[in-house]
Amino acid sequence: VDLATALTGQRIDAVILATPPWVTTGLILEVLGDGRYVLAEKPVAISTAAATGLAELPTAQRNRLQVGLTYRHDPAIGVLRRWIVDGRLGRPLLLRAHVYDERRDRADLEHLARITATLAHGTPLVHEGAHVFDQLRFLLGGQVEVIEDAWSLTTTDGLPAPNITGARLRYPDAVALVEFGWLTDALP
Repeated sequence: VDLATALTGQRIDAVILATPPWVTTGLILEVLGDGRYVLAEKPVAISTAAATGLAELPTAQRNRLQVGLTYRHDPAIGVLRRWIVDGRLGRPLLLRAHVYDERRDRADLEHLARITATLAHGTPLVHEGAHVFDQLRFLLGGQVEVIEDAWSLTTTDGLPAPNITGARLRYPDAVALVEFGWLTDALP
């Protein structure tokens, strides 16, 4: 059953989307266009081009959309933000965010196939980075000023995209080193 069929004739005010990001954007637009509320798990698109429809939403529809960036609300992030704002950690700051997930288990062929198929729609940076970039913006109070460098690495032949990516990002009074990896034999 597709989403439109599932919602037809139903008194449903809101929908939670926990879908692959390459379909999430279209589903968000469909549900909002039908007058309902949406809580969508991140990421909501695989590129800025794919997110164009979301950026162009009328305010009334945009106000009915919430993205599930739950890690921002972790109490530890709130404490860290206060420490940064209060200057307790000094300046300039160096932050490191290295997220490795989806370990390669050669015996679990279903998982390997699912993550490989996901790579066809974007690197781990797209999927894991949404939380990290949201946290950095919250912690540092603004946008990235400069991407100083970025890199990617494919560790296994035949993958549709690099499975390890990273960057050095400059913020006012801070540098963030970010790294995201999937399908490594061990998690660092």
